[in-house]
Amino acid sequence: MTSTSAPRLVEIAIGDDPGRWQHAGFAVVDSRVRLGPLTIACLPAETDSPVLRFDRPNPSGVATLDGIPWEVVDAPHRATATTHPNGITEIDHVVVMAPDLDRLRSSVLGAGLEIRRERPTSMGGTSITQVFAWAGDVLLEMVAATDDASRPTASDAAAELWGVALVAPDIDATVHWFGAASSAAKAAVQPGRRIATLRHHDLGLGLTVAVMTPR
Repeated sequence: MTSTSAPRLVEIAIGDDPGRWQHAGFAVVDSRVRLGPLTIACLPAETDSPVLRFDRPNPSGVATLDGIPWEVVDAPHRATATTHPNGITEIDHVVVMAPDLDRLRSSVLGAGLEIRRERPTSMGGTSITQVFAWAGDVLLEMVAATDDASRPTASDAAAELWGVALVAPDIDATVHWFGAASSAAKAAVQPGRRIATLRHHDLGLGLTVAVMTPR
């Protein structure tokens, strides 16, 4: 994990109706869903696109993480995990899609975050690189295309917050709870773990959501 001097990601603000998250089996308090060290804030009147909220300013002086808005909030560094009716307990990682690998690296390092690992792989036939960094107690998995033909023509295209992977200790029970709104659980890339994907559009959620067995 990052050092205590590095910025900590404590909240994601999205333009969602909190009632949709509650209907999806999440405990919602004050329009917020607590997921271990991270809170998802459902504030439809505040933002049309996701905002990353940290406990301190970006050291680089830029109010974004590779183009994703960066805000500062007064929030605790740690939060008690909450069990939700759907059986989900906490967050596993946050997924960011970035258009340019070099720019992504520069933005992450400029933000005072340490890149712990990079992994070249492919997605849908496109060569990509996964970049992993801890933002406090939250793992960022950032994906950038490495095929020139796959990169957007606009060099200033911002990275996007793609979704979150959450932890479900009894993934079969969670998949059953969601019914048709969830895929079947299958083997994850990480050995010994399983993963399922929620049909977030059917649930009315503004983020892609996967559920995984614990690490």
